[in-house]
Amino acid sequence: MLTKKVIIIGSDAIAMSIAETLCNEPNIHLYIIESNEDDFYRTQDSLDAVFILGDEADPEVLKQANVEDADILITLNRENSVNITVSLLAKYFNPKIKVISAIDTLHSNYELLSKDKLVDVDLFINPEELTSEKINNLLKNTKIIEYTPILHNKFVILGFEVTNEMSITNKNLIELTKMNPDISMLIVGINRDKEFIMPEGKTVIKSKDLIYFLVLHKHIKRSLEFFLIETKKVEKILIVGGGRYSTSVIKKIANRGYDITIIDRSQKAIDKLKEKYPKLNYIVKDIKDMNLNDSRELFATDLYMALTNNDQVNLITSVYAKQNTDAVVVSLNFDNKHFKDFDRFNIKHIINPKSLISNKLSLYLNEGNILSMVTIFNEDAVIIELVPSKNSILINRKLKDITEFPPHTLIGVIEHNNHPFIPHGESIIHKNDKLLIFVKKSYLDNVLKLFK
Repeated sequence: MLTKKVIIIGSDAIAMSIAETLCNEPNIHLYIIESNEDDFYRTQDSLDAVFILGDEADPEVLKQANVEDADILITLNRENSVNITVSLLAKYFNPKIKVISAIDTLHSNYELLSKDKLVDVDLFINPEELTSEKINNLLKNTKIIEYTPILHNKFVILGFEVTNEMSITNKNLIELTKMNPDISMLIVGINRDKEFIMPEGKTVIKSKDLIYFLVLHKHIKRSLEFFLIETKKVEKILIVGGGRYSTSVIKKIANRGYDITIIDRSQKAIDKLKEKYPKLNYIVKDIKDMNLNDSRELFATDLYMALTNNDQVNLITSVYAKQNTDAVVVSLNFDNKHFKDFDRFNIKHIINPKSLISNKLSLYLNEGNILSMVTIFNEDAVIIELVPSKNSILINRKLKDITEFPPHTLIGVIEHNNHPFIPHGESIIHKNDKLLIFVKKSYLDNVLKLFK
């Protein structure tokens, strides 16, 4: 496997989370450029990477990071101007480098920069926009805790928690197939007792299981009816945090008739929002200074969203909302190590912006015929879309005859001649087929070797 040289600009929570993931890849040689001296000394010994202190937009600093020989540059600065300058310099020094740049979707020149290709950037990414889109999808049905479109929106991964009232409870997967033969759907993963398992035909669905299923987009409504999943009507929304993530979410939902209240400690942040959305409700208060027990009326809402950039604040207020109200709780979680804390308190709507960005980066960080990669359940499981190489040992073989697949691996979709379908044992993998595979992350490398 060829070594890739990657440069990351910045060391904020998102940048360092991505850097930590990349450091676990043996074929990645990582450089991190940080202009803030305090942040540099805070982070320089935290990862196995080359840290460089200096102005990221200085050509000499970029040269210290070997930009002329690098494969990928990821610039995640908060300032669009810095990202644009760095992108231009990187392409000037190295026309073959893949540039991935953050861009603020609220910036007045966003359309010009991203869609009109004013700057030669291979991929524009925005964690706030990815997060707000994720929340927007969840608002379609608040009982759904995972909504991930795949294969150009032909299929969707949905996730929900099983209850005793559902007809699928205590049924195995073979029985479920017989119960709904007209719906193109496949259960591809189960989170049970905080462990992610790949189900088999005899696997029994239990109450409180969190199940992930693959369904044709046109069959979403019928599948939700089959599972007896009825959304809770949302009228009142409480949002803690008035920063970029909240602003991006509010932009999508402000004009839908919701009764929305935003809490933030910054008068400046509140004034900025109030100028754009004067009809919403605002409270200038540090949530950490509030007596939550005296704020029950405030938390008496249909949907609570913890959208600060502080995991601890998000967790504490989400736990309070979950334990003291009937609200649906949605929370940001930037650090994977906090995931089990959220899960322990039965907070299921957890969104990690770093994971959303990592999914976008997968095309550039992986070799071969990988088309896309998405992680679910705290990155314990991977959904990967790929095309087998012409020399793959899997070509022209029936699925039932392939014994080389490692445990916890499932072929969810085969797309043959632009026709996607959920396969069975007799299905054959042909040359140029696209496959959608579900696998536990620990077995991912074993799976990828079979397709080379």
